[in-house]
Amino acid sequence: YRVLLQVQTTLHGLGSELAGSALRSLVDLMRIPASSQEFDAAVLEERSDALPIGMVTLGGGSSGPTSVWLLGWSVLWRMARFCMSRDVPESLMETFEKTLSSLRNTHRQLFTPTQHLVILQIALSLATSPSFYLPSSVPLKAAGGEESDGLVAGLSDLVSRYVEESGVGPRPLDIEVFDFVATSPTRLWDVAARTANSSGAKAYSKAAVATTSLVDANQSRNLDARS
Repeated sequence: YRVLLQVQTTLHGLGSELAGSALRSLVDLMRIPASSQEFDAAVLEERSDALPIGMVTLGGGSSGPTSVWLLGWSVLWRMARFCMSRDVPESLMETFEKTLSSLRNTHRQLFTPTQHLVILQIALSLATSPSFYLPSSVPLKAAGGEESDGLVAGLSDLVSRYVEESGVGPRPLDIEVFDFVATSPTRLWDVAARTANSSGAKAYSKAAVATTSLVDANQSRNLDARS
């Protein structure tokens, strides 16, 4: 547990080398077969609010079965949330992509739906970081109206139905991940919230422009494709 706390602290430093090494160490620890062996959380004498034990126990209690594997996923999920409002170096993004892809390739048969979503949300939180895709561009304002509102409502309904029918959600971590997914379209593209703790927020001083489609017709003959 102390090792996981130290790994999480190092990850939150967002240093390209140190955080990358910490991520690889975390994944290596999770790969060990013994990490999946359950133990009673009550045996942990040292606890920290930085990595709540209740997130990965049944019912969210201070005791009950858990494992290093589950605690590792809690660290990864907290990292996804941490990166939502901070700049992440591109070199560290590459480390995340390679390391987590490797974990998925070797252990995906053990993943629960929640764990698949954690990997996906980490990728989305990094790829939609304003410091990554808006270094000098005009931010896009999400198209409002019934269409976008219906998307969020439809996704929320889909997540609720899945949780109800599959029985997912005995642990608070599962519930938190699925609740986040239900509102991720608005959270991921909220430039103001995404730059709340960003050192590069001042780079996005241009006014956002509304968009209703990703590709508009271009009538310029100079851009016509010619054989």
